[in-house]
Amino acid sequence: MKYLRVELAKARVRSRLNYLIAEIGLLCKYTGCGVREVVLSVNEKVFAVPDTLTCPSCDRVLEVAYIRGKTDTEAVPACDPRASSPAS
Repeated sequence: MKYLRVELAKARVRSRLNYLIAEIGLLCKYTGCGVREVVLSVNEKVFAVPDTLTCPSCDRVLEVAYIRGKTDTEAVPACDPRASSPAS
């Protein structure tokens, strides 16, 4: 079982920023629960991620599937160059 605080510590070390911006995939392993995966977008510049997160349905501790770190520029999508510009 991957523990959230351990995986977050590893992701913070890999981050080139002073804070973590990431997408976290979490799994609910309880067979009686209707939720299988929870995906969170986090920005620790705004608030810190708690050491454990629970399933929104059954309230059991979620297991980490992955943490995909992002840089500051990846976290904010760039304007689509194909989008029309305002009329001048």
